[in-house]
Amino acid sequence: MPGSLTAIADLAVCTQCDNILCFTDLKTLTVNYYKCETNQFGYSVKAMDGHNRFGFLAFSELMLRSKIHIIQYPQLTKFATFSSPNILSFVDIKFNDHDLLVALSDGPNYTICIWNFRTGQEIVEHDTMQQSLRYSLSLSWEYTPQILQYSDHNKEILIWEMCHLSAGADLLQIFRLRLPKEYSLTHLNFILCYGEDNNIYYVDNKGIVSLIDYANYYPKYRWSVPDEDTNTKELQYYSIFPHKQGLLVLSSAMCYYIRKKQVWQMEWKVHLSGVTIYRLVSNMNGEIYAAGHLGNLYRLEESSENNYELHPLEHFHWETIDFVVLRGTKEEAIVQVGRRGDLRLIDLQKQRILSVFSLPGARYISSHNSAPYIIIITEHSTLEFINYSNPNSPVLVHSLPSESGHRWEGVRWLENFAVIHDEFYEFYSFEIDFANNKFHQLFKIEKLLPETCLYDYFLSEDNSIFMFIQSDIVADQKENSCNELWIYEWAQQGVRIERNNYTLPHQYRGATKLAIYLRNAVQFAASRYETVIIDILNFQTELKELSIVYSFATIHLASITGLSGARNIISWSLDATYLHLRVHKKAKKIYLVYLYGHGGMKAMKIDASPTLPLYDNIFHPIPEQIIERTTVKYIHIQPTMRDVVITHTKEEIAERDSLLKRINELAKSVTALIDYDMSVTGKKTGLFRKFCLNNWWLKDLTAEAEKLCEYERTSYMDAIRDQSRIRDWIYNLIMMSTTAISYRTRALFSGFSVENYGLCKNTQQDDYDLYRFYGMEPFEDEEGDKNADELGAYETLEAPIKRRKYFAVQGSSVYDHLLSPDLALQDTDVKFDNVRKLKSDLIDSILQTNAALTRNYENQNIMLRLLHMETFVPAELSVPVWEKDEIVKRIMEVDDSEIKAINRRAKKAEVVAKKRGRMLLWSVEFWVRALIVMMDGVLEKLWEEEIKKDVPMPEFMFKKQIAEYTLEDQKLLREYEEKVRLLNEDRKKYLRILGENEVKSKELKKTYILKLNETITDMMITKLKYDFAIKEASLRNLNTKAVYQTRLKCMKVFNKYRVDLDDIGYHIDKYERYAELWDSSITFLRGKQDNLIVKERTVERQFKNQFLNALSPQLTTEMNRAYKKRPKLPSKLMNSILVCKQLSLYINAKPQVLSNFPISKDILEYLDTLKAMDSYGAAPPNVEIKQWEQFTKLRRQKVEAEFRLRAINLQIADAQAVATNFTKSVYNLRNKKSAVLFKVQDYQEHYLAAVQNQTLELRLTMGQVETSVLGHVSHLQNCILMHEDDINDINQSILKAGQMKLKAMQRVAYFRRQVIFKEWEHKVTSANIDYLKYMLRVIEKCKVSQEFLAILRRWEKVKAEKEHFQNTVGLIEKVCEDRTKAARRQLSKLLQQITTVREQVEEMKRSNQRVNRQIDDVKVAVTLSSTYRDFMIEQKRSREQNER
Repeated sequence: MPGSLTAIADLAVCTQCDNILCFTDLKTLTVNYYKCETNQFGYSVKAMDGHNRFGFLAFSELMLRSKIHIIQYPQLTKFATFSSPNILSFVDIKFNDHDLLVALSDGPNYTICIWNFRTGQEIVEHDTMQQSLRYSLSLSWEYTPQILQYSDHNKEILIWEMCHLSAGADLLQIFRLRLPKEYSLTHLNFILCYGEDNNIYYVDNKGIVSLIDYANYYPKYRWSVPDEDTNTKELQYYSIFPHKQGLLVLSSAMCYYIRKKQVWQMEWKVHLSGVTIYRLVSNMNGEIYAAGHLGNLYRLEESSENNYELHPLEHFHWETIDFVVLRGTKEEAIVQVGRRGDLRLIDLQKQRILSVFSLPGARYISSHNSAPYIIIITEHSTLEFINYSNPNSPVLVHSLPSESGHRWEGVRWLENFAVIHDEFYEFYSFEIDFANNKFHQLFKIEKLLPETCLYDYFLSEDNSIFMFIQSDIVADQKENSCNELWIYEWAQQGVRIERNNYTLPHQYRGATKLAIYLRNAVQFAASRYETVIIDILNFQTELKELSIVYSFATIHLASITGLSGARNIISWSLDATYLHLRVHKKAKKIYLVYLYGHGGMKAMKIDASPTLPLYDNIFHPIPEQIIERTTVKYIHIQPTMRDVVITHTKEEIAERDSLLKRINELAKSVTALIDYDMSVTGKKTGLFRKFCLNNWWLKDLTAEAEKLCEYERTSYMDAIRDQSRIRDWIYNLIMMSTTAISYRTRALFSGFSVENYGLCKNTQQDDYDLYRFYGMEPFEDEEGDKNADELGAYETLEAPIKRRKYFAVQGSSVYDHLLSPDLALQDTDVKFDNVRKLKSDLIDSILQTNAALTRNYENQNIMLRLLHMETFVPAELSVPVWEKDEIVKRIMEVDDSEIKAINRRAKKAEVVAKKRGRMLLWSVEFWVRALIVMMDGVLEKLWEEEIKKDVPMPEFMFKKQIAEYTLEDQKLLREYEEKVRLLNEDRKKYLRILGENEVKSKELKKTYILKLNETITDMMITKLKYDFAIKEASLRNLNTKAVYQTRLKCMKVFNKYRVDLDDIGYHIDKYERYAELWDSSITFLRGKQDNLIVKERTVERQFKNQFLNALSPQLTTEMNRAYKKRPKLPSKLMNSILVCKQLSLYINAKPQVLSNFPISKDILEYLDTLKAMDSYGAAPPNVEIKQWEQFTKLRRQKVEAEFRLRAINLQIADAQAVATNFTKSVYNLRNKKSAVLFKVQDYQEHYLAAVQNQTLELRLTMGQVETSVLGHVSHLQNCILMHEDDINDINQSILKAGQMKLKAMQRVAYFRRQVIFKEWEHKVTSANIDYLKYMLRVIEKCKVSQEFLAILRRWEKVKAEKEHFQNTVGLIEKVCEDRTKAARRQLSKLLQQITTVREQVEEMKRSNQRVNRQIDDVKVAVTLSSTYRDFMIEQKRSREQNER
């Protein structure tokens, strides 16, 4: 787990791999492993962290009711254990730089627990109720740290702070922030951190580093990734880590170090060169270490000034795709397949790599069951055969490509045959013989159906395949399980495969083949789905009988696998791995190799020892259960064939064309022969047999033609499908996804047209509010009279409407809105469709008229020709057609030039050579020909057709001259001429009729055209009326939107500012409470400080008054100097509360129970020096041992009190800094609140202006000049329209009259104001005189103080200050707070002075007591001396002296 990287002081770095902690020593680069899976520490690791200054590492157990264990490095021994009875598990733990351990529990309460791991005391346990994951905690660098908690579920940041009170400690939430949506990427665990300046920094998805200023409630920009590094197409993620008074910003390609000098700037950056880095750590020496994929460790080293490079450490890991056990060698070896295609042969016993073989594209691997051979499946659809007879030098024997071109996905190999399947689950049998170099594919077995899923399959020595299948995965939805067993069997030289299907009695989640050595039997172990029971299945190969031999239950839900070369079973899951032994253990050691989903691989060695935990499985005493065979299927073996793609050359295409030409000519000749035979013989049966079946050459030609047609059909079928699919797809896509498509109806032979409203097929009318109007009533019913013309023009619009609903928009588009009942436009498209139908009917009529005219013109030319008159060429008739934009299908049509994958051939003709004769019998031409033969083609004789025929001339006119005519001939001649005359008259008559018909047809055609054009013109006018109505409604809606848009905007801004004010007020109250709590904490600490000061002074007085008085005056100076002497200690350690407390414990002369807490070298030197100073050898001369021991005891008490007092002072300084920070935060928030209030006031003015300055449209009735706009909107219902010019004239007249009236009113008002002003001026003057007289009397009677005189002298300044206080929001409160703070400071100074005076008084009292005791001693001495005096002797001596 690369994200678990942590630093342990400057000693080592540690990463987690399941239940093993890997410690890498930074000096020797050796790796030490600590296994956490013991009875003492539970199972596996859930969270871990290392201490930044001391050699400690803490980790939490994965099991429920977990504990936190602290181990000491490099001893790897247990230091302490912590737990809580209310917590099940921990998700994250953190050390601070001192003696605190912070832990975050799992759900449901997500509790934060804080311990002092040095003393073992639990300080705080607080429920946060915010869902958090691992790496969710971050601590500041203070002694009492801030705790940052990140909730990935809610995307929220919570900041907690610990406050010490007299009753104990409490955890308070001081800040809460929700991250925006751009923080929804992964790798969010390391986007926040505390810098060494104790500020919170975060980096977003764009590489922008910001400071979270929670006092001012907004983030501040600090730095961003350069633009040249962000212009990449790959997805970038960023992380941030603290380092050396700066920050490390990590992306997927670069690492940046930024630091603040005057502004934040980048000092250096490192290109990662394609290495994926997950986490960076920086230890106390400033060394940077990185964790990559699979836990690979790197170090960022400085090659030159501000130039860093990424260097890997000694040990390294490789990403694994697959591995296999290599058999047939003396080593316990496995072959590992890497992501880059490198094959590593690893000796598990000696833990070394024997060889590395490069094979790019390697994906899957399989090994032989007894020999050192392996098969590699590559991404290039090849099988690679490698010989490992020499482990140090493997040899690639053969490479076999896939014949189908599909990629292989699985392989099972046994002896000399293998079964391999591709990505489509088609199974093939292969012969693989390394000894004889035979590597080829034998045959295809079967392809699995899509509704079945393969779980696993196994091979046996007797040409059998056992497949565990999940059938009907769509209904069952259990793809990672199996419920059937398919067994394939075939003989060695057989031509078919027998498949026996067995339906298993249970659903199994796993199955494996057992290595047993029974004849004609194969056994499997299978674990039942969602149970802990494992069944042993036995299959008798001769009887083909499957049965459950026995069953036993494990203690966990697990997947199972077999053990290589043994009869045992391994069951594994997330909790543990169990080895189930069928007989007693023979092997002394077993190797277990795990392959993880992320590519990591772990090898474990299990030694057979009595310390291993043993469990007994529960066997179920059930009788042997026979599983009946359900179905049997036989599969015929077929050799594998390739699909051949035939491409034709130009010569073949030319030959094909010539062949088609010959076939067409042959068809024509055969058709002609059949027609001739029918016309001569009159036979209608046996023609096809006669002319086709008896010709062998025609059969051969037809066969060749059919082959050619089949090839041609297969080659163009895909193009035909593509063409149809593309056309249908484009048409359906546009018709389904488009809201509406409009089309036109054009007039005949004219340029104008009318377009319909493009309506949807399924018009769903859903009412919704387009806008929301505040303070406006809807329009009431109106029954106003309307002009007749207006009603005529808008009868379809407003006739059925009794209520105006201008603001109710129906449907999801404007076209749906047109169908609303308010506008009643549903009839428009109905009329449009009627026009289209009319045009369609008229086009048919015009086409019929054109056909009649064409026949008329033909008949006229025939008559003119028969009358021997000049014929004419008729003018071209106008033919009406539908335009492309008049039909939806034509609008959606795609030309062939717009489609690439199309077939440009004409429709392929079928081969009809065999059916030609039979189809002739059923053709139309055959029956027409029969009609001509039978009835001369005439069913009815018409006069128009008869006059087209000439009268036959008599026969004698061809044989005789005119002089040779007889009477009979002349009679016949006169009859002939009469017939010709009558015929010509009929023809002229018919010619006139045709002319009249032509005129009528043209007039009828014009009538049709005119009728349609007039209808379309009327429709255009109606359409324009509807368009005007729609535009009017749209304009009305737009005007309404413009009126209310400003008000809506102001309301939104008000709501936003209201939320901001509530948040700011909430944070001000919360920060004030926190400041009060911290003030109480400071008061509590000051009480402890006073007690320590009293103790220290007591020790000082004891040393000066008792100890020094007992010594001779010569030793006083030396003992004072020795009393003040201290060992040297670095100032950096003196600023540590933890060091001061720990030293006070070690210096204390009283015996205490000391923990095995590690101590730095400087502290040990300090203690050794102090111990040397306490030795009797360091004592001044002439000092006794007892006196020196008493002196060292007093000095140690003095030093202990000094260290304790310094620790309290440091705590008070931290508390005062926090309280000051809260005070500043409150001040900044109040300033921000004032700014928000000013903005609210500004927007209130905008809102009032928007409300008051509304544009209204007023319509007055004719002759009405004014109206009252007060009241209700319904009062305007009787208003009517009037001409705009009349309105302008009336407005001008009203304006002039109003101006004149206003001027007169102004003059009167001005005069009245002057009179009133003079009156008030007189009254004010009188009042001022009386007031001045009164004040004069008052002033004369009163005495004025100096302060009041000073106020009067600077009255203007005082007045200006008063106005300033009144006009400035929050200034009075600020001044009051400042004065309160000043008073508090003055009060604290007075309290300190009073305390000092009290101490002086106490000291004076104690000195007075000493003087009193001395006086008493003197009195006692005088009394004693007077008591012991002999007055007689004194008198005698004095007398003798006087005598002398």
